[in-house]
Amino acid sequence: MEDTRTSVEEFFHHFERNNNKSAFSDAVSQFANVFMAAGPQGARCVKASDFALALPKRKQLFASFGCDGMNLVSVDAHSLGNRYTMAHTRWKIHFTADAPSTPDVFVDSTFVLDKGEGGFRVVVYLAHQDVMAILKERAALKS
Repeated sequence: MEDTRTSVEEFFHHFERNNNKSAFSDAVSQFANVFMAAGPQGARCVKASDFALALPKRKQLFASFGCDGMNLVSVDAHSLGNRYTMAHTRWKIHFTADAPSTPDVFVDSTFVLDKGEGGFRVVVYLAHQDVMAILKERAALKS
């Protein structure tokens, strides 16, 4: 399990770098061709090709709230058999230097990773919080 845990941590550090440097095609390559995305608003199947189109818009939207990226805080991985691994992750959202000072913002996500040929791919992404609502609330506090 230690090798799997290390591999999963490496996967998410790579995921963090891809997202923070806007390497959208690299970020999309970490997901299955079709994956399940779920959160407070419900669940849906997402095609990686649609996800690729949405990522730049999502990055712009987050930037409009002063979000400058996210840092991986922790990963807790558990094997789900020979092929799948579930990973609970915690992320700290960081903001541009000119953004008003407010308490740190942390969000949690759970992923199910498929370790098929070629390494891990996300097959399920579960957001524990409504990140957009958190960012909107933070923006309202600075007003």
